[in-house]
Amino acid sequence: MIEVVVFPCTYKCNGHCIMCTIPERKVNDLSISFFESFFSHPLLYNLKSINLTGGEPTLRKDLPELMNMIVSHCPSLREVIINTNGFCTEQILKKVIEIYEILGFEKKLWVYVSLDALDNTAEIIRGVPQANLKAMKTIQELILLRENYSRLQIGISCTITSKNYNKLESIYQYALEKDIYTDFIYATVNTAYINSEPKKDRFELNSLQVLSVIQFFKELESAEKISSTKNYYKLLIRRLKAEKEYKACIFREGKGLLLEADGKVSLCGVTNESLLGDLQRHPVDEILKNIPKNFVKHCANCQTDSYYGWSVEAQEAIKFEMLNAIKKMRKK
Repeated sequence: MIEVVVFPCTYKCNGHCIMCTIPERKVNDLSISFFESFFSHPLLYNLKSINLTGGEPTLRKDLPELMNMIVSHCPSLREVIINTNGFCTEQILKKVIEIYEILGFEKKLWVYVSLDALDNTAEIIRGVPQANLKAMKTIQELILLRENYSRLQIGISCTITSKNYNKLESIYQYALEKDIYTDFIYATVNTAYINSEPKKDRFELNSLQVLSVIQFFKELESAEKISSTKNYYKLLIRRLKAEKEYKACIFREGKGLLLEADGKVSLCGVTNESLLGDLQRHPVDEILKNIPKNFVKHCANCQTDSYYGWSVEAQEAIKFEMLNAIKKMRKK
């Protein structure tokens, strides 16, 4: 049974990121009814988490209606994650409120805003003037919104590149100050989904920059207050050291799928070899029956830990750290 779906629901985007080719795709949004056969499939009945991303997902005009369709077919859904660049604050807030109300009382809504630097370095990475100020404005408005929407969780998605490798501490401190989560994502070369391979010269870190990032994460490992799990930082350090190992991942566990805006279904978003099929050409039954029992032949050389958070190992690490935090509080 599939428990997690990463769903870039549109390729429309108002950004021009140095590590992404999505804005170059001129593809119209497919209708809600087109995706209904996928989400109503028995393998999706136990779907627990869905990540609505893009492009910029809030540019999809019928995003709330799309969410409503997914909820109607997936009774086990527990959380929805929206990734936004934060550039259009009012539009984002409107869509967030509409989706929050659709989800009801038992489902949690996460909104991650892309913020790669507090200064104009963010403009270089995202290709938009005042990208940092626009994202920070959206974050602040979401924090205010959270006061009346208890199941709303807010986070920063910081993509580590050669342009901001030395700006990470300021992001970390900003997140602590705002009492929000931080997801540090290492920009990797991939041939699927965002297809960063053609632009790798614009964002890849050199060896000295990698050492700097490793040192940053080592310091976070020993920090008393952190904005992610320490296990995740350890995984990032091992990745940066190019240690060969299988990484905990919801896709490797066979419980996740990538559904793209153009109808393509893949086992993950890293390699184009993970493609299962295209809903525009094949029935969903035909595509999903192709899911292999394991995908580990591609995992040994995987360049990302972005999907670690959904894995069994991640959930156990989160529980362990929460229990330790409670014990410390009781001792005080």
